[in-house]
Order: sequence, then structure tokens, then C-alpha cells
Amino acid sequence: MTRVKVLRPKILTGVAALAAATMLAMGLAPMVSASPRSHDLTLPALGKQVKALETLPPFKGISYYGGVLKNAAKLKGDKIMVVPGDSELQACTEMGKAASAFFTAAGLKPTIFSTKGTVTTLETAAKDAVSEGYKAILFECDFSATELVPEIATAEHHGLKVVGWGSTLKADKEAHLDGSLNTTLGLVARNGVEQAVYKHAGKPFQSIIIESKAVGTSPPATAALLTELKTLCPKCTYTIITAEVTTWFSTLGTAVKSALLRAPKATVIFDEFTGELTGVLAGLKGVHRTQTVKTYMGYGGGTAYLEDQSKGVGHTVVAGQIEESVVWCGYEDVIQTARVLLGESALPVARFTGPRRLLTPQNVATVLKTGGFGTTFVNQFRKMLGLGPLSGAALTKAATLTGALTGKS
Repeated sequence: MTRVKVLRPKILTGVAALAAATMLAMGLAPMVSASPRSHDLTLPALGKQVKALETLPPFKGISYYGGVLKNAAKLKGDKIMVVPGDSELQACTEMGKAASAFFTAAGLKPTIFSTKGTVTTLETAAKDAVSEGYKAILFECDFSATELVPEIATAEHHGLKVVGWGSTLKADKEAHLDGSLNTTLGLVARNGVEQAVYKHAGKPFQSIIIESKAVGTSPPATAALLTELKTLCPKCTYTIITAEVTTWFSTLGTAVKSALLRAPKATVIFDEFTGELTGVLAGLKGVHRTQTVKTYMGYGGGTAYLEDQSKGVGHTVVAGQIEESVVWCGYEDVIQTARVLLGESALPVARFTGPRRLLTPQNVATVLKTGGFGTTFVNQFRKMLGLGPLSGAALTKAATLTGALTGKS
């Protein structure tokens, strides 16, 4: 029986992650200070892990999120500025809408500040929150705290609480955020590698990794991906191409086409963000490789990309997308913000490790019908803020963002 050696060092972040990525690109293994856990994992066992990730993730319990907030009623009327890091990215806008809906249900007064992801628009949002008497700013999705250190400091000086989702922990500490939440992109990267290795039955393959360095979580995710690839498939080879968000819908297709021409034996593309999929598919079509190359990882694209995976060439090409529920994450954002507004300790970022679900050609149709993450979490989070349970159509609407997370075709 084929066995795959599994070595799981601590996922590196910030400078350590960049150093690890650089060393791996040079063919050297990174040094890890923490003692890693190591064991042998059979391919069937790896397959069980992959299959488990395809199923509906459970709600970990109210106590996991710090318990019921007994003084939540004190928050009624508080003005909250909800700032999607980039409103042009579907997942960011959906997360903002989910958080806003939950704030509203709890009696707060949220405002969604639409941005194009530029530092200027994020700065404007922070300044407006200060001048217009807001109690808190919630930055979400495609956001780097280090770009806004002066504005965050000014807001906190005026008594506002600032919470951020989707930056790096290192950046959040440097910016002195009152509370952090984070995408689990390093775990997503590892999961994508696990699926690819399992699908190739442990045999070496050639891959192309698409990195967006300007997105703060991308370099650490690349480092985690390379660590996992080296661990599970030491003989696998890879090429890294850089594609910033602004190129995803313009020149990425050409870059992917060129990379594929340079790597004629490549069978895997790790698209760190599902938003890259449009360019990836264009590049594959350009070199007629839609039958021989598949994509893995693909994080945070939203419903439109799930529909792409469910039909046509996407159904052939997209082996996996790993999603976190934008509603679930939005609700987590509200709980963290409520905690710091009430003077409670912010929960550690480690509490927010999902929920992740691997979407494949086999389960994507069902996910599109249901939203993919169930409804249990809605009433559990509502209970934490002293709200009564929803049922029937109202519960379904809350869990699926009034149907926005279900398929349209």
C-alpha cells in the first residue's frame, strides 16, 4: 500500500512565511522552530480527510464563541461602519451584507461603505466613521491593516472600536486592532494540496500556483501550500506566477496560457482565489488543455463561480473550490465586534478556523440548492445576542442571504 509521509509544521505567517516561500523556491527546506507532529498517512486515510471536508461542517457551539453576551441590549442604536475590503469582489460584498443584516436584527445601525479596495477609499471610510459618530468600524475581506495604521489609530483615539477580518495576524498586531478575525487561507492551501495529491494517487505531478502578493494573506498561504506540497509530494514540481486582483479579469488568461506553454506536463493549477478562475479558464482554452489540467484550492469566489463549476468547461476543469460561508463569517464578525463594544476580551483568531467546505463536481449542485452550510448556525449566533430563533422561510433567507447564495440556473 502506498504511504505518504505527513509532516505538519506550524503554518508560518508574515516575514517567516515569505522566507519559507523563498527557500522552497530555491529548493531548500524551511527551518521550523516549533516541534512538528509527524506520522505516516495512507492514501485511503488521506482520501477520508478529503471526503470529510466535502461534508456539511458542524457548528462548534455557543461556548466556543465565548458564550451568550448578557449585555447585548446595550448595543442597540450603536452606529457601525461595515467596510468590505473590496466591494467589487462578490464574497466581500456578501459578507458585508450578512454582517449588516445581523447588526440590524440586533438593533444596531450599520452602514455599508462601498469601496474598490484602494487605500484611499478605505481611508475615507475610516475618516467618515470618526466624523459621523460611529461606535465601531468593521473592515472585512481583502484588507490589510498595515495600510491604514494612522486612520485606525485616529479612530481608536476617538473611542471607536476597530475590528478586521482577512488581514494577517502580524498586520493586525502592528495596527493595534481591537479585534481580529481571519480567513484560514493557509489551511485552505493545505486542503487543496491534499485533494490534488489524493487525486493523483500520491504520484508526482507538475503544478502552477497563482499568487496575489498584494493580498496580505496570499504570501503566507503560498508558503503553507509549498510546505504541504513538499511534505506530501517531495517529487512534485511547480511554477509560481503572480496575478494581482486588478489583472484577474484582464491579463491573467494570457499569463496562464504562457505558464502552461512553459509547463506542457502540468496537470494542476492551484488558484489561491476563485476570482482567478475566469482568467484560468481562458488560459486553458487558449492552449486546449481543458481536458488535462484541473484546478484545486480556489477560495472565496461566491455563487457565480460555483455555477461555473457545476456546468460546461468548469465542470471538467474545477476539481475543487474551498469555501467559507460568507453568512457564517459575517455573523462571526458581528460577535467579535459586539464583544469589544461591550468591553469583553476579543476572541483569539484561532477560534475562527472555518467553517470550510470542499466543493467538488459531485456536491456542488447540492450546495447551490441549499447554500451549502445549513441553517443551525443562524439561530445559535442569534441566541448569543439575545434574539429569538427564526424558522421556515425566514431562517432559510437568513442562512442564504435571501437566496443570493443559491444557484440561479
